[in-house]
Amino acid sequence: MYATVVRSEDYRATKLATTARLLPDLLGPDAAPFDLRFRSSDGQSARTADLLLVSNGPYRLGHLGGFGTRERMDTGLLGVVTVTVDRAWDVTALLAAEAGGHLERFHGYREWTTPAFRVDSGVAAIDLGIDGESVQLAPPLEFRSLPGALRVRVPVEAPGAPPAAVAPAGLSAAVTALFRVLAGRSARPPAPGG
Repeated sequence: MYATVVRSEDYRATKLATTARLLPDLLGPDAAPFDLRFRSSDGQSARTADLLLVSNGPYRLGHLGGFGTRERMDTGLLGVVTVTVDRAWDVTALLAAEAGGHLERFHGYREWTTPAFRVDSGVAAIDLGIDGESVQLAPPLEFRSLPGALRVRVPVEAPGAPPAAVAPAGLSAAVTALFRVLAGRSARPPAPGG
């Protein structure tokens, strides 16, 4: 789905509008299902997904448009997200979950981590979107993370630090951070031994 959207001439200028315009044709009742075969989080064989995201490290997703942020890329794990739309009214439910910033509430949304991931297909080439570019690659696609292949050190307080690295994960951590700030302390507890 993402590869088709980024291939559109209008995508660069109006990403969200282009995505909204193309979704009904890509996910509607007359859309042909994508031929993707992989193992789901429970190890079962999956026959397709309308959106399949494989990333170096898991993303914290809230919206389809921005594709979230990652806290780390050095865990040696891939983040895998699938979105599957089974019925016509699922598109409305998906858009509502996306608009509210809670994709995880959509029944066709799954996410998990794994050290390796394989995608197979009966087509000669699979359409992919890689960093905003549309490409085609022959199956099978083999994904794995190479921890330490790239090293980047960024201070937590540096401008441009990924939001997942500085934002509390979950309601309990957010409330704790809020109370720390209200008490006049940093939202993040001091590092051990620091």
